[in-house]
This record gives sequence, C-alpha cells and structure tokens, in this order.
Amino acid sequence: MSASYVNQETWMKPGDTEPALAITCTDGPGGAVVNLSTATAINIVFEQPRPGGVITRAAALPGDPNGVVVLDWQEGDTAYLGDMPLVVKVTWPGGGVQTFPVKNTITVHVVNTVP
Repeated sequence: MSASYVNQETWMKPGDTEPALAITCTDGPGGAVVNLSTATAINIVFEQPRPGGVITRAAALPGDPNGVVVLDWQEGDTAYLGDMPLVVKVTWPGGGVQTFPVKNTITVHVVNTVP
C-alpha cells in the first residue's frame, strides 16, 4: 500500500481504493505540523457527491507526532464522480475539538480522467 500526501486537493478515478490518502495537519497554511500524539480521537469526515453521502472514519490512535493522518479508502468510497470535501476532526484531552485543515477543506476530485 502506498500513500498520497496532500494538503489541499488530489484526484482519483471511480472505484479506486489506492493510494491511501495521507493528510498532514498543520496550524495553518504553510504552518507547523500539529503533534497528534495526545489526541483522544481522530476522525476523517468526507462527503460523497450524492444525497446522504457523509462518511466518518476513525483514524488509528495514538496519533502521529508529525501530524499525519491516513485514510485507507474502502470499496464504494470513490464510486461517485465529483468533488468530495474532506476534513480531519481531532478531539483533545478535555474534550475540545479542532478541525484540519484550518482554512477551507481538502478536496478529493473523483474524475474519469486525471489532469
């Protein structure tokens, strides 16, 4: 399994489950990586381009001290053509929740052709 590292957008073809998506959480555009090792929960949330298409996946704990969160695609995740906005929601000790990226979302473009 390989991983595709992104911070803003990436492209896939319908039905692809590889490469895994690796997201680096930073404290802002071009900012320092966020140490996720103390997170109590890390969830990847994305919305397929279809009604009711919001999917939440738990990421592995402990979190990565270098801010990397990996989404292993499952069958059906990339079944629909269009754009999928994606965020990472981190829960910290004490219950606070922080969303990454800090600005906007990551976009996964599911297209018939790759630019």
